[in-house]
Amino acid sequence: MRLRCGLLSQPAQPERRTNMQVEWSTTISEIPVALAWSDDGRWLAAGGADGEVFVVDAVGLCEVTRFAAHTNGLFQLAWQPSGNRLLTSGQDGCARVWDLSDNDARPVGEVRFAQDWVEHCGWQPSGKSFAAAAGRDVKVLDADGALQRDYRFESSTVAALAWRPQGAQLAAAGYQGVMLFSPLDARQPPKALPWNGSMVSMAWRPDGSVIACGCQDSSVHFWRLREGTEAYMSGYETKPRHLVWSRDGEWLATSGGSDVTLWRFRKSSPEGTSPTNLRRHRAPLQALAFAPRGRRLISGCAGGWVCLWDQFEDFTPPTEALQFSAGIEALAWQPRATGGMFAVGDAAGTVQLLVTAK
Repeated sequence: MRLRCGLLSQPAQPERRTNMQVEWSTTISEIPVALAWSDDGRWLAAGGADGEVFVVDAVGLCEVTRFAAHTNGLFQLAWQPSGNRLLTSGQDGCARVWDLSDNDARPVGEVRFAQDWVEHCGWQPSGKSFAAAAGRDVKVLDADGALQRDYRFESSTVAALAWRPQGAQLAAAGYQGVMLFSPLDARQPPKALPWNGSMVSMAWRPDGSVIACGCQDSSVHFWRLREGTEAYMSGYETKPRHLVWSRDGEWLATSGGSDVTLWRFRKSSPEGTSPTNLRRHRAPLQALAFAPRGRRLISGCAGGWVCLWDQFEDFTPPTEALQFSAGIEALAWQPRATGGMFAVGDAAGTVQLLVTAK
């Protein structure tokens, strides 16, 4: 099913108004390609394009440690749920687990691939195992790096990897759709969600009922797993590389141009409907993040603007907007935060902690 988008070609400049306050700032040696918060919201990890990782104490507002996680470069990092371990993947063909319980990085596990680049990694929600992908190979390992399962994505290089928010199902996306693996049940064969196209991004709905993927042909495709149905949403200017769900699963926010495009999932929608477009950025979107509570959304673009949205209606201005000195590369809300703290990384190598009104 094709849905209408109606994107505008010349959105307006964001208004320069904000109550955002910078709480802490640092500069790293390279562009910050990934930001990740610990489950309790105290530690922020930032990874640079050179493979260095640094960790910030968001309570004491100070840097805790810096260490070289990977040679050549880093792709992703993720904190172990309810733990002190940090998972990283990089261009040296490895995914590594680091223990930071003593405020210093100690390697405790590693998996090496034949390919040079390990572009994807992530913890299973229980924190007992993690997955990593390089090329067409997907490996599932325990928290110490011992191999549990080994899979092959036959049709292409893996473009996205994500665990189901509840349970232990693992999704890998690429050319010709999505494969679902069940690592805890060796008798369960992989399940295919076919689509005649190439996926570039993927996100599970928080209740695990929907998988949404951004596609190479500038569209978004999603599958309703319980109903066994799917839909196709076209009309984007560029490939939707960023997909994020609101915590209640009602809104899916996507990039794919300079607008923030939102689809509302309620019963049978968004099938047969048009999206909401938040039009304030003038440059392509580079990052999106929903707050851990409520429906607050932050967006960042290549022009350096960060916008905070509390209202999701066409032509609604952002609640707050702030311009940085360089393009935005990454955004991440502090989890379980009682206030409105989030992290911003920009193309000048700056990482900042900002606080906004609730």
